[in-house]
Amino acid sequence: MAKTTFSGPIVSKNGEFTMGTQAEACPIIAAPTTMVPETHAGKTLLISDTDTVITLPTITATTIGAKYRFALLSASTGMTFVTDGTDLFYGALNTSVSTAATAKDWYPNGSSNDTITLDGTTKGGLVNSVLEIEAVSTGAYLVSGGLKGSGTLATPFSG
Repeated sequence: MAKTTFSGPIVSKNGEFTMGTQAEACPIIAAPTTMVPETHAGKTLLISDTDTVITLPTITATTIGAKYRFALLSASTGMTFVTDGTDLFYGALNTSVSTAATAKDWYPNGSSNDTITLDGTTKGGLVNSVLEIEAVSTGAYLVSGGLKGSGTLATPFSG
């Protein structure tokens, strides 16, 4: 089926399910990758590279609404999610430590945070950490997710 563009809302009263020849397994990211909306948006992306760099595209009028969901298959040792330096992160990430039943919410500062760094310990990024990042307006990525960490927790936001 060809790409179809709608100008109005689409309503599904019973969910959505993709099956058949167009269904595909979740892509695995095993090296530094620049997100391409037509290729990566709307999919769950599994990350197996422990120190990869995920570069988000500059937000334009045509990329607003692009949503990327990431799930970590391997513990991070220095994984980063970066914007172009002008687009910033908004929203929140929660980091929890299962052995101590401790959790902390982190909020980007809204003025300069364009990088998320996961270190597999204090900044989160252990196996089963999940992030969702959506281009919501020019200059703004909305981030949410649950990170699994250890030790004394610290913010994953910087820039």
